[in-house]
Amino acid sequence: MARVRMSDVAAHAGVSTATVSMVLNGVNTTRISAETQQRVREAASV
Repeated sequence: MARVRMSDVAAHAGVSTATVSMVLNGVNTTRISAETQQRVREAASV
C-alpha cells in the first residue's frame, strides 16, 4: 500500500501542506475554520 503524503492530503482537501500540518499536529488551529479542519481530517483518513 502506498504511503499518503501531506501533499496528497492537501491536494484532496484543497489546502496548503502547512494547513495540513497545523491541523494534524493541533498547532494554533484557531486560525483555521472548523470546516477546513474537518476536510483535512477526512482527507487524511481516506
